[in-house]
Amino acid sequence: MTESTELDPKKVFLLNEVISLSISAAFKTMNPNFPIYDKDKKHGDELKRYISGILQNYEGGWLNKILDPNAHSEFIIKFADDTTDRHKYILHKEKFRIGVTQKLLNLFLKYLWVLGYLNQDKQPASCPFDSQILGALGINDRWTEVDDIKKYEQWISAAVNVAEKENKSIAEWELEKFNGLNYG
Repeated sequence: MTESTELDPKKVFLLNEVISLSISAAFKTMNPNFPIYDKDKKHGDELKRYISGILQNYEGGWLNKILDPNAHSEFIIKFADDTTDRHKYILHKEKFRIGVTQKLLNLFLKYLWVLGYLNQDKQPASCPFDSQILGALGINDRWTEVDDIKKYEQWISAAVNVAEKENKSIAEWELEKFNGLNYG
């Protein structure tokens, strides 16, 4: 966390809540064939602490990489690979998958954007893809199973095409679609 964040207890509280919500949503898999952890979950807190530490330092340098549409996919791959390297011994099939990684990071960015923590000129380069958003795009992939960056990029392309037809960014489109699916 940066010095400015540490001085504002309200911002620290909200950031910790956002991190917790992002991890919970990304780790909530309804697919029993593709859980996050291997059979032994006793080390799950270690993985969550690792991820939380990275997310807490969002102002550090990784934020610009994931907000850049040209570097976004590369950062998703790096995050998944780094997490796998450190925690493969507790991960299902020894892998932190791309689908879970994108959900985690994109949801975290969505929260930062909605809360106004990002500069006004910055919007997320993607959106959190889950079964609801993929379904709205007519895509039947199971996000928890996907470990192919090309598949993820196809999701982005499909969402951008729909969003552009509505004169919206992908972030604006997903926010409206998500709200409509859940509260409409």
